[in-house]
Amino acid sequence: MRRASPWLSRTAHLLTGDAARAEELLRTALARVRRVWWRVRRAPELYAHQILVKTYAAWWRRERHSAPDMGLSQHETVDVHVTRMAAVVDKARVGRRRRALAVAVCLLLAATVVTMTTSHRGSEPAAAVPTPSSAPREGEYREGARIVAKGMALTPEPVAVRYRPRFGSPGVFTECVADDGRRSGFRVAVAVNGVPAFETLCGGLVPETADWSGLVVGKEAVVTVTAFPEPPVAGAEPLPVPPGSEVRVSLGEPVLIDEYPLPPRPSRIASVENHVASEDGEVLLRSDPADPSRVQQVTAVLPERGTYRFVTNAPGRVLVDFGGVARTLGSWDYADYVSVHELPVTGGEVTITARPENHQGDWALLLMN
Repeated sequence: MRRASPWLSRTAHLLTGDAARAEELLRTALARVRRVWWRVRRAPELYAHQILVKTYAAWWRRERHSAPDMGLSQHETVDVHVTRMAAVVDKARVGRRRRALAVAVCLLLAATVVTMTTSHRGSEPAAAVPTPSSAPREGEYREGARIVAKGMALTPEPVAVRYRPRFGSPGVFTECVADDGRRSGFRVAVAVNGVPAFETLCGGLVPETADWSGLVVGKEAVVTVTAFPEPPVAGAEPLPVPPGSEVRVSLGEPVLIDEYPLPPRPSRIASVENHVASEDGEVLLRSDPADPSRVQQVTAVLPERGTYRFVTNAPGRVLVDFGGVARTLGSWDYADYVSVHELPVTGGEVTITARPENHQGDWALLLMN
């Protein structure tokens, strides 16, 4: 609430034009977020903003038929709301046109660069010059997020991607390709406005310990990604990062699960039974075949240190609460998926609750031996 209220308050005041009604609208949105926190905590600002706009739209429709006594006639009140709503719609249309124009300009520039590079390739040696960021395709999604910014560079140059965060920490997706076309497994360091955020294997997931203190919602940020060699193993020399390797970066903002374009369900999906049987672990919780959306709960004694695995055969999220410590698990396609994580709580008796969120198949949560 502290993080999102200033931004949401400005939006509410823009919509209502009245301080008291803006405060009422803001409190309504935050109250609804609180009631469904377990479902929306991955992107609470996004959900609050949607509720804010939808609630105002409902007020506006209701007041068209019965205007409140605010010192104006019914006709004058309706005119004020109609004018304001028309301005909001026009602004949205202008934004879409600007984005479409930006995409067209970027495509034109990219085509020009490719043409110039091809024409000079025979006479000039190739140079590892970073290429400019490219605009994401409209409706481009990945791993539960909508892509909002992209960039690419050739090593040893870092990739710098500019974007304006709206909903907190972004999804960071990296891909590294060596100059011979093979995908490379070196590591990348990610920084936000010069503040180190995390390190991970190129193409790997963002760790839960990532530091996003350099990110401010609503203020333009620069996300810098730098490739570096894997640390040496058993005294061996680290393999260098091949110069001229391509490092691609995409930034995504989380979306609600019911707005994410899940793939169509195939005629047959693999069972999770084989994975569960092959794992050396204890099944803590499983999906209910008769009711995939059913909330599952168990009280178990966890070790002081250990790992758990999440196995699924279909897209969708499962929100797991380990005695007050929340984790979001899931997949985004119908391929078999197994993820391994360290237990987020210390040993002892813990109540574990799993809430499926638009999950399309079977899943299992295992405590590894």
